[in-house]
Amino acid sequence: MVTSQSVLDRYQMTNEEEMLGFTDYDINPQSMAERYVQDDERLLNGEPLQNIANFNRGY
Repeated sequence: MVTSQSVLDRYQMTNEEEMLGFTDYDINPQSMAERYVQDDERLLNGEPLQNIANFNRGY
């Protein structure tokens, strides 16, 4: 698994291993997790994502 330091900071984790086992629903508000899962499904189906804005700052 690879993640950035800004993602680790957002979730108050010190290393990538701490993220293992968590789902989007474990570490994000419900509405955000649902959107992330939908986006992942679209990407895995080869669909492009457009007009994506990250409003997760502050978590």
